[in-house]
Amino acid sequence: MNSILLFLLSFGFSLHLYGASCCGGSSAVPSLITGDDKGQITTSYTQSNLTDQVDQNGVWIRRKGHTSQTLKFDSALIFSDRWQAGLTFSAIEKNINSGGLQEKRSALGDVILTGGFESLPEWDYSVWPPKGFTFMTLTLPTGKSINESSTTLGTDISGRGVYSLGLGQLLMKAIGAWDYQVMIEVHQSFDRKVYSPTLERDVTLKPGIGSTLMAGLGWNVKEYRLGGSLSHLTEDPMKTSEPGSSGLTQQRLTTASVTAGYQINLETSSTLTLSSQKLFGDPQNSDLNDSISLSIQKRWPR
Repeated sequence: MNSILLFLLSFGFSLHLYGASCCGGSSAVPSLITGDDKGQITTSYTQSNLTDQVDQNGVWIRRKGHTSQTLKFDSALIFSDRWQAGLTFSAIEKNINSGGLQEKRSALGDVILTGGFESLPEWDYSVWPPKGFTFMTLTLPTGKSINESSTTLGTDISGRGVYSLGLGQLLMKAIGAWDYQVMIEVHQSFDRKVYSPTLERDVTLKPGIGSTLMAGLGWNVKEYRLGGSLSHLTEDPMKTSEPGSSGLTQQRLTTASVTAGYQINLETSSTLTLSSQKLFGDPQNSDLNDSISLSIQKRWPR
């Protein structure tokens, strides 16, 4: 049973790599230890291709020549029985070839700090009651937002530009060869003054509330795991102190993912994830990406 649970973190939480590129892929989905381990580190590499943009009116616009690579590090540590802390940081490289112009830039993404509590422990195995984790996240705006961009094509955009505080609940269960995960998360972002190179003056970013809802299902056989999931993101529009920003609309998109996992040994596992943001839902005000990701996770038992 524990060998099945070892895959769940890299499966369920690989989704947060694929945010809209206009926002730098920021997300409040955290790094959590969900198995019987004391600590873990996950390293992942993602290649993304921007295929479409959906404007505020829901009109789809085909895009070519927009690619990005993300190298991400997740770490988590149990520090007191059922309490844990985590840290996520990333480096993003964007390459855009559009309208006869070509740009390539690398930058740090937003940093996410996580605090988690095993609110529904599984002391004795039972078929129906799930294992549950309650978590809080703090997103630090170490990446550059679209309002702070100083490049022609926006290749230096790697974050949302604001502080965010999130609260969420993860439920998970392994039943025989099958497992499932359900997660809900809500976050509040806060006003922040930044310098706009385009306007050559300070502007105040005025974000709102966002949420993530994820559901996933997996099938396990020996050292292998196959799974699928859907993750739906909504985000209030990023208004500013400038005139004309009040008419912006909410961002929403749905990410569909399939995963293949392999348990190399009791302390190491790998996961390959394919994701698309154009298959389900009714996207709005979003960049839609097709992505492939490979992650390696190292765990240290208690």
